[in-house]
Amino acid sequence: MPAESPDSPSTGGEQAPPPEVRREPTRPSAPACFPHLERRWPLVLAAGLLGWALALAFSALRPPVYEAVAAFQVGLDYGRSAPLELVVEDRVLDRVWQLVVSDETLRMTIESLQTDIGPALDWESPAALRRHTRLDARLSRWELIGIDEDPGVAAAIANAWMGVTIQRLEDAIDHAWKAVELQGTAFRVGCFFQVGDQPVEVFWQCFSGGPGLTAQRTEEVRQEIAASHGILPIVSFELIEEATRPQKAVLYARGLVTLSGALIGMILGGTIIALRGSEASGKGGLEAEESSKMD
Repeated sequence: MPAESPDSPSTGGEQAPPPEVRREPTRPSAPACFPHLERRWPLVLAAGLLGWALALAFSALRPPVYEAVAAFQVGLDYGRSAPLELVVEDRVLDRVWQLVVSDETLRMTIESLQTDIGPALDWESPAALRRHTRLDARLSRWELIGIDEDPGVAAAIANAWMGVTIQRLEDAIDHAWKAVELQGTAFRVGCFFQVGDQPVEVFWQCFSGGPGLTAQRTEEVRQEIAASHGILPIVSFELIEEATRPQKAVLYARGLVTLSGALIGMILGGTIIALRGSEASGKGGLEAEESSKMD
């Protein structure tokens, strides 16, 4: 008979116990955390209410801000020009926009405010004044808005800005017309009667010409164009409303702030409850597994 292998199972002896398999405790899946949220939804709601209250308190502690509005009308006078394409209209009006919000306009506004009110940190520089101004364009109505915690100062900022804007637009258009006049001096148009061979043949004979622009005139045209800041003579504008002292403060998105606070509170509260429930479930599963091994 062949010799019995030591690895082969013995019919007469005891069998060796199977090797022990150690299993790492597993964390519960995300759906397993939902029952903890369902049982503790009042805590999630309380966290949302707490976030809403904190956001409301934050918005209430902010100082009130007032906005004063001065408005003027901007358009294109097509009685002096052929109709322009929309893209050309946008570019023409963009030149006006850039002039209104330029640093030079704000510097002149600062000088006016220093004369009327006096020096202040809110308008010590164009960058500082820019934080207290805003330009809103609603079709042909352009609104210059002054912003400040003092309603009287807000109105003063808007009116000073408007005064400087109207003055600069008038100067720019004057220089634009001067450039057109200088360019027109380079050409001359003359017409006279031309009589033909027959007595009834009478017609107009016209010619155009001119001395052209000299170097000095060319430099004058360039200076006038630069002084016009690219504003065309067909631009028309008119002051339609001066700023008055605002009566009510502006609440900058208080509803959005409080809603965001409530959502953040609910998310944080739900996350904390879910994590604590996950840890408790993991510990409970580990204890049950160890007790079953001991049995």
